[in-house]
Amino acid sequence: MNKLLLLDDNHFVVMSFKGILDSKYILLVARNYDEALKLYSEEPDIEVIISDVNLQDYRTGLDFVNLVRMNNPYVQIIFCSGENNYDYVKDHCCRYLPKPVMPDVLLESIEKALQYREQLVRKNKQLFHNLENATA
Repeated sequence: MNKLLLLDDNHFVVMSFKGILDSKYILLVARNYDEALKLYSEEPDIEVIISDVNLQDYRTGLDFVNLVRMNNPYVQIIFCSGENNYDYVKDHCCRYLPKPVMPDVLLESIEKALQYREQLVRKNKQLFHNLENATA
């Protein structure tokens, strides 16, 4: 099963997403930046991060994503927000979903993110293999 991390400080969003995702994925849940960082350090093989943009603490979902991307360029990001004025985060994610998110839209977004991640991994392996052969 694919491993996802949900970062959201809203209890109702967390419960809703858990109901949609728990049976299909391994879902790790963090309610703030520090919890997300701890979970990521314990589970670095997370494939998709679903994150709110604004968190109640002084850091944002974008802060967390930027940190993770330094160590894992393959991780796919889906931002969700109840506000719609976050054009600046759209460059940092594969999908931006305004809340409330319909279950089918969430599931489709995750599947597309996982497919894109797999393509990136495959292409990188092929490039590395070609480079090794060219230098041998």
